[in-house]
Amino acid sequence: MPHPLAYDTSPAAEARQIAFFQQRTPTERLGISCELTAFAFVYSRAAVRRLHPHLDPLAQERRFAQLAYGPAHADRLLQAPTIEGS
Repeated sequence: MPHPLAYDTSPAAEARQIAFFQQRTPTERLGISCELTAFAFVYSRAAVRRLHPHLDPLAQERRFAQLAYGPAHADRLLQAPTIEGS
């Protein structure tokens, strides 16, 4: 039996997930991927704010950017985002 794609997911659940995505059009799969990425970014930024409440919004955003994209990208941020959307 091949190794599971996700070690924290049962083989039966993984098979259902794969079947779900195989039944979707490429456009639907792209939309789902974009929604999941937006979800991850929103909650990652919220975690940075929760873990670093002493930092101002720009410093919080730089911390997030450092974790997500690396220090070179974080250093280029000049202002924090004014809105966060999907």
